[in-house]
Amino acid sequence: ATILNVPVRWVYLLLMAMIGFSVVMLMRVVGLIMVIALLTIPASIGAMFLHEIKKIMIVASLLGMVFTTIGLFSSYFLNLTSGATIILIAGIAYIFSLFFQYLRTRTIRNV
Repeated sequence: ATILNVPVRWVYLLLMAMIGFSVVMLMRVVGLIMVIALLTIPASIGAMFLHEIKKIMIVASLLGMVFTTIGLFSSYFLNLTSGATIILIAGIAYIFSLFFQYLRTRTIRNV
């Protein structure tokens, strides 16, 4: 690159600045995705089994607290990042609730 009169130092600095900017922006995006997941997963689980908005809000709040508590303890004892562990716990609970809802609707149809 030096032979072609390309300013190597400036290109290198520009590349490092773009990498730093990308890392910062991706961290913000991943954090935003985790916040959205923590807001929507408990509400989705509550809406699967309840039909009154007041009850859904109460159950979603309680589930959010449970997921956060279990996720924090799990991340501490397993030495993992707390945000990802909380969302992992919530995601597992969502999958279990989908399976439970499937079993429930299947038995209702068979009766």
